[in-house]
This record gives sequence, structure tokens and C-alpha cells, in this order.
Amino acid sequence: MVAFSVTYEGDYVNVLRILGFGGIPLRASERRPWDPLILMGGVCAFSNPEPIAPFMDFIVVGEGEELVVERIREGGERQRIPLQNRLGSSHPKLTQAVLLMEANIEEPLTTDEIAQHVCVSRRQLERIFKQYLNRVPSQYYLELRLNKARQLLMQTSKSIIQIGLSCGFSSGPHFSSAYRNFFGATPREDRNQRRSNSPFELTSTPIERG
Repeated sequence: MVAFSVTYEGDYVNVLRILGFGGIPLRASERRPWDPLILMGGVCAFSNPEPIAPFMDFIVVGEGEELVVERIREGGERQRIPLQNRLGSSHPKLTQAVLLMEANIEEPLTTDEIAQHVCVSRRQLERIFKQYLNRVPSQYYLELRLNKARQLLMQTSKSIIQIGLSCGFSSGPHFSSAYRNFFGATPREDRNQRRSNSPFELTSTPIERG
């Protein structure tokens, strides 16, 4: 099976190019029994899948995780909850908007850009977020990026600057300030605290220089 997550309709051409490079017949009707199944998901599965439909064997509308056997999680890792369960709503525009946010963590979109992609006005999008999530889109997006940053802090050895940039923060001070305002501690303090509480973390005594 070959699966694509497509966020922008302009990427349809790239999907076909990839199939061509792999020697896979483009149209689903032309594929042979030994050819892989081709699946597409992502924002475009909601918005406008018709142009690419003849080339797909399956198009997933909704949370793709429901179709995937999950890897074995580590002992301290929480189970990922399907998107609609996390949101507490199946509103299609809300789901599309959040999928867009999750696909654009490193280079965040503006609220106007998100509204344009999901085909609603900015005011409509803000009303939907306020109704179902009790916050404006920009606040939800910020919290999403901060939670992603915290996950990277605890699960990787990347530097704090690298994590901030990968989560869409333009500078270290900007990242640290937003993180402290939301979690009540700076990224460095939070990482050190979590590590000191971990039974598997080796500790060392700092050398005093006098």
C-alpha cells in the first residue's frame, strides 16, 4: 500500500509524478493485482477529492489513525485519541481547520489562510472554534504548537532553540515566554524537572567552579 496525506490541491500533480516514478499505473482502473493499493487522506480528502479520485483506490475522509495498526507505545506514552474524540465534535470545518494546523506546525498559517482553505470566512471560523472549543483559532493553534514542543522536549534530545523553531516560534525568547505563560515554567525548567522525576534518567552532580 502507498498512502499520501495531501494538504493542498496543487500537490495532486506531485502525487501522480511519484506514482509515475514508481512505475505504478496512474489510473486505479489500470492497475494489476500485484500493484500496491493507493490511498489518500488529509485536508484535500475533505475539500475537493474529485480531481484525484480516478487515480486512488481509497480516499480516507476523517481520522486516518482508525485504519492503521498502532505501533507499540512506550510505558509512559499516552495513547493518541482520534481527532474527533479529542475535539468533542465532528463538525467538518472544525476538523479540516485543525488538520491544517497539525500539518503546519513549523510554519504556522494565519487565521485568514486557514479560513480560506476550509472555505469559510474568518468570522465564521472564529465562531465555530468559540462554539466547540471555547477559544479563538489562534489560541488553539498556539496551544497545539506548545503541546508539540513539550512532547519534543520530553522525548528528544533536540536543543530548545531547535524545538522552538520546529514549532513555529521565531526566536528563543519568544518560545520561552509563550511556553512559560502556558505551562508555568520555561522549556529548560520543564525539561530538567521531568528528567529529575524520571526513574531512568541518569543524574550527575555539577562541578562547582570557584
